[in-house]
Amino acid sequence: MANERRDAKHRKLGANEYQRKDGRYEYRYTDAKGVKRSVYSWTLTESDRPPQGKPLGKCLKVLEKEIQQDIFDKVDSFSGKKLTLNDCFDRYAANKKGWKKSTRENYTYYYNHTIRNDLGQKKIADINYSDIQRLYYGLYDDMDFLPSTIEIINAVLHPVFRVAIRDGYIRTNPTDGVLAELKKTIGWQKTKKEALTEEQQAAFMEYVQTNRKYQHWYPLFLFMLGTGCRVGEAVGMRWEDLDLVNGYVYVNHTVMKRRDETKHYRFHADTPKTDNSVRQIPMLEPVKNALIKEYQRQKQHGFTKGAIDGYTNFAFQNRQCEVVSPANVNTILKSIVAHYNKAEQARAEAENREPQLLPHISAHILRHTFCTRLCENESNLKLIQETMGHATIKITMDVYYTVTQKKQTKSFAALEGKLLPATA
Repeated sequence: MANERRDAKHRKLGANEYQRKDGRYEYRYTDAKGVKRSVYSWTLTESDRPPQGKPLGKCLKVLEKEIQQDIFDKVDSFSGKKLTLNDCFDRYAANKKGWKKSTRENYTYYYNHTIRNDLGQKKIADINYSDIQRLYYGLYDDMDFLPSTIEIINAVLHPVFRVAIRDGYIRTNPTDGVLAELKKTIGWQKTKKEALTEEQQAAFMEYVQTNRKYQHWYPLFLFMLGTGCRVGEAVGMRWEDLDLVNGYVYVNHTVMKRRDETKHYRFHADTPKTDNSVRQIPMLEPVKNALIKEYQRQKQHGFTKGAIDGYTNFAFQNRQCEVVSPANVNTILKSIVAHYNKAEQARAEAENREPQLLPHISAHILRHTFCTRLCENESNLKLIQETMGHATIKITMDVYYTVTQKKQTKSFAALEGKLLPATA
């Protein structure tokens, strides 16, 4: 036929296949978005060898199959091979209007320090499962990142690839399953947080109240145990958020200390974690009395100094009359438990008995302990959720289920031997 095209080896070329004067093969097509494109290769079939000094890439026939599949799947592979992961993250972050300021800053910090200068420069269409695997295992093995930190990085990356799929740049999400594989390989599981028992709670608070080194922290820890506030909500409390007349705590902001781009830690104030976190909590009498006493003490010795993003007059302070750092709360709790247990071991040895040691206590354990006490005495899940400021009822139900399960075990143990005669 007159219009039949052949290459330099006299092989018949298919529709839209051409061989250029320099020997390269060209395939012309219209992509999924209706744009005319061309791809090139130095070889026509997989058995061909490229000219001397030319790279061995995919042959034209393979490229054609991939392109036809892309068109069928409505995947814009051309753009996917032009856009880097950095391009996609920056676009995703710019369009993410629902992020809180603190979330945006944290996610950007993690991305910039672990991804941007390496994997971030790779074309998003070329990133595969093995690339993500290499990143996560490298962070764990070489940089000593905790799995919980890698979870945050995964939370940053996964939606970026998900949006790239929706935009038609890629077919699959290369982060799928990588984190689960890492956890399984290293045998990592989240430690289940256990609330303090009533006896442990009483022992802890009595020790803090009577120990000269730690009694300064008593009002804050009593407040946390008596309200269930998150640590950022607690240290961010202002006196105007505490209604000491009618007995209510108003949670409407949180304080945190995080590292900025200069790697310096600075205080920041922001709205609470979720919309549900804005709430009012009835003030228990011991909490109210402790706050009144603390207010009178500060009236004599000085109120908390400094301002954080326009917030002032903070209710809790360190020994320098400054805002308490959330991270320092966990440091102090660790120190208290260590000193209490050392003293308890000495007492137990002198009294020839087993020591009653305190478990690990964190700010979240104090919150979880309050939630547990609340679940032990209240069955209205919606009320518990509103008091705790849980984002979803599922979080509340998980705690409530654990509490009621333990109650059931105790109840059945009490019935032992009462309903049926003991077996011989």
